[in-house]
Amino acid sequence: MRVVENLYRMAEKWARKRSGAGNPPSLETYFEQRGEAPGVDYLKQNLATLDSNIASLLTHVSAMIAATGVLLIVFAGQKITQAFILAEMLGYCIATILLILNLPYHSHAPNTLSGKRTMSESYYNSYLVRRYLYVTSAHLVLALTIAFALTVLGHLLFVFVL
Repeated sequence: MRVVENLYRMAEKWARKRSGAGNPPSLETYFEQRGEAPGVDYLKQNLATLDSNIASLLTHVSAMIAATGVLLIVFAGQKITQAFILAEMLGYCIATILLILNLPYHSHAPNTLSGKRTMSESYYNSYLVRRYLYVTSAHLVLALTIAFALTVLGHLLFVFVL
């Protein structure tokens, strides 16, 4: 459990630094842009939506890990293709770790970027960090899925056309 906690803290620190570097809007600006009254309930709703998106992406990633495992067997005699597929499988495993670390397995209110301790600021900061981790993971999965499709297509074209 200590290893998971350390991984979570490391990922949270990295995401907090990166999301803060992106100059996110202040809490007040965030609510103004959406035409919402500032409140924890709206932020909790956004966090719940994020949890749902993470679960969906985890389903896709686990299916892709299974597919790459099958293709490693199917392309047993093709070392170059196997190397690409193995690299993709490792990438999916990294994406899985990022996604699992982004799931809310504890319920503490995080510190805020500005140092304020209000609940709205805490939930907003948590949303920024978790959203950054999710978007980064989603981009990784998108790139890996495209690479997977191109690897299979390239192998099939090479085998059947050339």
